[in-house]
Amino acid sequence: MMMGEHGMMKSTLTCACLIAAALGVFGQTLSYNPYLVQPTIAPAPLLPAEFNGAGTITLDVGNTGSSDIAVVAGQEMLLTLTLSYGVPDALDPIDAVGGAGKVWFSWQYFPDTKTYRGTQIATIPGSSRETITIAYRVTQNSFSDQSYKNGFNANISPPGYTNPQPTDDDTVEIYTYVQAFDFGDAPSSYGEARHEIDLRKDPVQGPYNRYIYLGSAVDPEQAMQYSPDALGDDTSQTGGLGVDDEDGVVLPVLITGTTVTIPVVVNDVDLGIEQAAPRLSGWIDWNGDGDFLDAGEPIAANVLVTASGTVNISVPVPPDAITSQPTFARFRIGTFVFPPTPTGNAAYGEVEDYVVTIQAPAPSLSVTKTKTSGPNLVTEVGQVIGYTIVITNTGNVALTGVSVSDQLPNGTAGTLAGPTGDAGTPNVIDVGEAWTYTISYTVTAADVDAKLSLVNTVSVVTTEVPGPTTAKATTPVWGGPTSVPLAGFRAKSIEGRAVLDWRTLVEFDMVGFHLERTAVSGGWERITRTIIPARAFDLQPHDYRFEDAGIGDGLGIRYRLLRVDAGGAEGILAEAALEHGAKLTVERTVSGLQIKVEGPAMASMVIEGSGHINNGPWIEVGTVVLDDKGRGALRLDKPLGDTIGFYRVREP
Repeated sequence: MMMGEHGMMKSTLTCACLIAAALGVFGQTLSYNPYLVQPTIAPAPLLPAEFNGAGTITLDVGNTGSSDIAVVAGQEMLLTLTLSYGVPDALDPIDAVGGAGKVWFSWQYFPDTKTYRGTQIATIPGSSRETITIAYRVTQNSFSDQSYKNGFNANISPPGYTNPQPTDDDTVEIYTYVQAFDFGDAPSSYGEARHEIDLRKDPVQGPYNRYIYLGSAVDPEQAMQYSPDALGDDTSQTGGLGVDDEDGVVLPVLITGTTVTIPVVVNDVDLGIEQAAPRLSGWIDWNGDGDFLDAGEPIAANVLVTASGTVNISVPVPPDAITSQPTFARFRIGTFVFPPTPTGNAAYGEVEDYVVTIQAPAPSLSVTKTKTSGPNLVTEVGQVIGYTIVITNTGNVALTGVSVSDQLPNGTAGTLAGPTGDAGTPNVIDVGEAWTYTISYTVTAADVDAKLSLVNTVSVVTTEVPGPTTAKATTPVWGGPTSVPLAGFRAKSIEGRAVLDWRTLVEFDMVGFHLERTAVSGGWERITRTIIPARAFDLQPHDYRFEDAGIGDGLGIRYRLLRVDAGGAEGILAEAALEHGAKLTVERTVSGLQIKVEGPAMASMVIEGSGHINNGPWIEVGTVVLDDKGRGALRLDKPLGDTIGFYRVREP
């Protein structure tokens, strides 16, 4: 052992003639004491080799004597350091050596014995002390209930001229063991849950005997990772593997008053070696009061795990579970505990915490009905019109007691074919599921004679959405009241004017169209002085465009399209809000022009130039891609000649 911090002196030479011969200073007393002191290894304990356990070895080397220990050829001081159950944590072992005392020695490493040898290359001053560090990586585990073996021993061989005698401070050593823990990461009110990740091997059979965890990996931590969103472990990744190990549970959507299945993935290494069969337990804080201690909050208790795989837990969600804020869940795999507790220490296994959002039931469905075959305009008896009906569960709960009825254009109940798409629970429209039906109708003489549009209506009722929810498909009949099926109606703002476009699918008995826009008073005002005439009386699509100038910024403006039939009667066909297009500004620069464009974010806009604003022709001069703020610019360093006097912008 060392005497105090520095130990006993190696030698005190008082013979004047010896001193004069050795150092050339007659009458001086020489004093040397090279020593080692304060060995440490941190952290202690270390992580196991399986988790890339690594640390730093530290020791101090110095000289408590008053005389410098000079470098004398053939008598250099040696420092020998041997690693136990580990190796240097660097590709080049010499790079693993650090600390201010490193420069006193030249270094060699002998991998067969895991030993460093430092040979003195610099004077070690009297009354000096410096630190040497070694980056250390675990290659073999030792445990607290066995001999500590992870660490090192070191010793020095003083120079011969110091008249060395072995002393306790010539040697230091320190050893520790390996240990790994997994902690939870829910908020602190839920308490500490800790599992030792027990990686020790069975002394007879060899394999790990209690290595079990949730999901695809387990990664150790030094302490609880308390966090407001139960992501402390996920984001910190403080363990040796540096991975997000919170992956054992995939929580389904939790709806109050329903029963869900929660799948928990368990990974059991070296199955069948456990001294006690592992058990799975879980909790959900249904009322959001910050603990797992209330009645009904344990959702799984000591579920026996017999193999790696998925353990499915059936969980009824209380009708009064909290929906106004997120809450938390905890799952633990480990030893049998009765009753299972959400906090405390466990001898092996893993704990995983999750944030949970519970929803109130919100049943909803959508119904669409589309004519998928047959004429766009009925012209004769016997034509067959085919319809497709799609019912989609757009809510968050399953829909039961589904009743679908269809009224044909002649008022009778039709026979539906289907449904297809019932892939989940039979006769139940599961969340996100879509059912498809088909039906057809054959045109009768009465339909043609009546000259009224044929309307097919579907009606859907469920237990959760009593409805009924309906959808219609309409097909015009030749000779009937004016009908103008539209492919679309759009109003777009371009450089201070509104450009209105629409397309008809078929036209008959048509005179034309009128357009109206919202007035300042809140009503509608007509912007067409005369009727926009229909293009033809054939059964083909036709395109129309109208420009409304002087609309200013156009904010809040809406337009509607009206049809005018042969008898002069008007009817509203469509309504559209004004979409804001692009704005173009032209600025002259020293070398040419800069054209600035403002419009929809990330849009691609084409810039054209012309010598005549009305007659054209318009020539494309470039393309601008607007940024996320809807801005872009095009620089024309060499204008296209005197003939280009006007510029405009359009979509490609």
